Amino acid sequence: PFGFQAHVHRIHDALVPLWTAVSLYDEELNPPHRIFGTPIAADTLLNNGGYGATLLLQGDTERGEMTLVEHPTHFATMAWTDQRSKEADPVDGHIQLMVATVDADLVAGEPMLIPHARFIQDSSQVNGQAVGTNTLLVWLDERHGGTLGNSRPEIHFETLWE
Repeated sequence: PFGFQAHVHRIHDALVPLWTAVSLYDEELNPPHRIFGTPIAADTLLNNGGYGATLLLQGDTERGEMTLVEHPTHFATMAWTDQRSKEADPVDGHIQLMVATVDADLVAGEPMLIPHARFIQDSSQVNGQAVGTNTLLVWLDERHGGTLGNSRPEIHFETLWE
C-alpha cells in the first residue's frame, strides 16, 4: 500500500494510530482510498507489527487529515476531509469536512457533513477536544481565499452537541 498520512491519538486508555493508504496493486484505475486504525491498550507492550489494522472508511476519492477526539459515550468522534464533491464537480465542488462517531472496535457510525467548511488540500489542520458530551472541532478555513496564490486562512469551528 501507498500511505499518505499518519496520526496517533490517546483515546481513553488506548493509543489509536490512524493512517491513510491506497494500494498500488489494486486493479482499479483509481483504487479506493482507505483510512485504517488500530486501538493499542495502554498496558500492551509496543512492538513494530504486532497489531492488526481495522478499516474505518473506504471511498473512491481521497480522504485524509483525520483526527479522533475522545468521547465519554461513544469512544471517539472522528473528523476527516473528503474530496468527493471536488472530484464530482471540479468547478463548483470543494473539499468537505465529515464527522462520525467511532466505537471502541473502531466501527464508524453514519458520516455527517459540516457543510460550511472550505479547504486547500492538506492544510485544514482539523483537530478538536470534548467537554462532557460536546465536541469542538477547529480548522483553518479558506472560504475567503481558497488557492495557494490567494490563501486567506481563518480559524473556524463547529460544536457537535449531543
